[in-house]
Amino acid sequence: MRALFRPFETATNTQKRLLMVFWIVAGYLVWQYWPGYLIPRPGATLDSLVSLYERGLAEDLKVSFWVIARAGFFIAFPVGCILSYLYTIPFFKPPILLYASMRNIMMNALVAAFMMMRLGGDQLKVLTMAFVISVYFVSSVIQRVDDFPQAKVNHGITMRMSRWQILWNHFIRGSLHTVCYDFIPCLGMGWAMLSFVEGLARNEGGLGDLMLQVDKITSYSGIMALAIVSGALGFGMWFGLRSLFKVLFKYATQVAVKS
Repeated sequence: MRALFRPFETATNTQKRLLMVFWIVAGYLVWQYWPGYLIPRPGATLDSLVSLYERGLAEDLKVSFWVIARAGFFIAFPVGCILSYLYTIPFFKPPILLYASMRNIMMNALVAAFMMMRLGGDQLKVLTMAFVISVYFVSSVIQRVDDFPQAKVNHGITMRMSRWQILWNHFIRGSLHTVCYDFIPCLGMGWAMLSFVEGLARNEGGLGDLMLQVDKITSYSGIMALAIVSGALGFGMWFGLRSLFKVLFKYATQVAVKS
């Protein structure tokens, strides 16, 4: 048991299961008996969750998943990859750096810019989400480009590869698994912005729209129920994507897979 309280030790499978049970029980007890009067208790939260389900929570979840799928997988990931690979070409570095630095601007300014382009409804929602995900994704990947070992470039030159072959073989193919892993937290950032994004076009519903509804009526138990649902689904996406990438890139190095 001492190993559980020392840095850089590894727990056995049995210890991991016991730790999980312990922290679940501890979390439930704190949730049930914490002396804060504004914290909704498990019973009230469960009642709100049942009520939300009866009002169409499943359909709202489908709407939110379709938004994150289009914004993340169909737009942000391919666009982010293309921009990041173009960053290896000196001519394109300044505008791509400018694009990545847009992660620091307030999202309200972005929405105003999109509205001036006469975008609205579903388009505005999806493009705003895609922009948020892509700027953080590009920022992550261009850091890997900056840290790309010169030794690999020299190796490619020694093997009589062209610069394009070096890009394809050593960076695109050789680092695709790390690029995919970099995308996971960026997708989580987009998922966390559901209330902001889906609040731009509320006619289609969605998990973010539900959160705005319960927040407006100050339903603490409803807020807690939706927070648990969104957190559980966000964790499920993170775990599912990590598991998928481990299968797709089973020959990647163990260090890269665990990063």
